[in-house]
Amino acid sequence: MIVSIAEPAKMSAKAAATPPHNLKPRVQVTQKRGKLTLSVTTSGRRGHQPPLARPGTKTAKILQLLQRPQGASLEEIAKAAKWQPHSVRGFLSGTVKGKMHLKITSTKRDDGQRAYRVPSK
Repeated sequence: MIVSIAEPAKMSAKAAATPPHNLKPRVQVTQKRGKLTLSVTTSGRRGHQPPLARPGTKTAKILQLLQRPQGASLEEIAKAAKWQPHSVRGFLSGTVKGKMHLKITSTKRDDGQRAYRVPSK
């Protein structure tokens, strides 16, 4: 087995010796024509774009509701996704906030219901 490191000459000695403290190294191993290639990169979250939801999925429907100017209540989201309220709250905190890194604002409506909203792109 032959192992080679991809593009070692492009990294300067100083950059290789002192990586920024907030960037995590990412290791990628690929195999081409029987050779394994190892590449190590440090990529930050500077240009990170949240993953787009596929059209027609429950995630896309919920994001569409959340991007309305008035937002969406818990009951509206639960009805659209056919989920129970605890599942909606878990989706909002885990997927929308955690994985997609979108900011959710919560306001109380005149009728007493809480409305959740994500700023449109």
